[in-house]
Amino acid sequence: MKDTGSAKDLSSNSLEEIPPDVFNIKEAEILDVSDNPLGCIPVNIASLSDLKEMRAAGCDLKEVSGNVAKCTYLRKINFSRNPHIATLPATMKQLAYLKYVALSGCELESLPKNLTLLATVETLDLSQNALTTLTSDISGLKRMKVLILNDNAFRTIPKAIRALGRLECLEMKRNKLNNHRSDLVLNVPSKMKVLDLEDNCSLSLIPDGLEKLEAIEGINFSYCGIATLPDSIGQISTLKEIHLAGNKLRALPDSFGRLLNLETLDLEGNRRLSSLPLTLHHLRKLKDKETGTN
Repeated sequence: MKDTGSAKDLSSNSLEEIPPDVFNIKEAEILDVSDNPLGCIPVNIASLSDLKEMRAAGCDLKEVSGNVAKCTYLRKINFSRNPHIATLPATMKQLAYLKYVALSGCELESLPKNLTLLATVETLDLSQNALTTLTSDISGLKRMKVLILNDNAFRTIPKAIRALGRLECLEMKRNKLNNHRSDLVLNVPSKMKVLDLEDNCSLSLIPDGLEKLEAIEGINFSYCGIATLPDSIGQISTLKEIHLAGNKLRALPDSFGRLLNLETLDLEGNRRLSSLPLTLHHLRKLKDKETGTN
């Protein structure tokens, strides 16, 4: 990001504090201080009253001033790669326009205190942490639409996710999800649109209940060690995209031919899959069919 009248880029400058003159740039809308050993976001951040986006990834943050709430128009905050960030100021719940929060790569084993007070947030990135569960207070994130939990240590889909009634997209790539015994519970809201569980190599089976997701449009079970698909997949008439690359499929159920809204079908790398069902000819909307080495 280059400096402009409304954007200030101070990233990767070995700064131990934000230069005082920065706080005189009243028109600043984007501030990037990433990859500086700052240790904190100071109280005078309140001077940047027009700020809409704050990037402070990799700043060794231990403290964020409650005055950040005086940046009334903040929409996006990136505090990723700050392994000592255990608490967010409670005052952040006053940020009425805050839509996006990133806390990836923070070595989190639990959510930072006060995170679940941020009721306006629509996208939360918690990827590349050490999370194994989510507590019920995550339901405080009432407007959440996108939840990114890639590269954590989840063995199950947390029950708390079901309470996020507006959730449209759940990403849980590269976790430790296991469904060998068909006991993985699909703890997601019924109106979710995208479910991405790619590269959970011990999943083995698609979770039961997928056909009950009344608005689901895209599923990604690539590289999940899946050998068979249930006939019930043909009941999911809303599906537009199916990604099943790199699995162990030998056949597709004939019920695939009932997926009349399907536009994308990715089967690349299923080396044991020798043929496709003739019923696929019914899929008039299918534009992108990747069969790779099949």
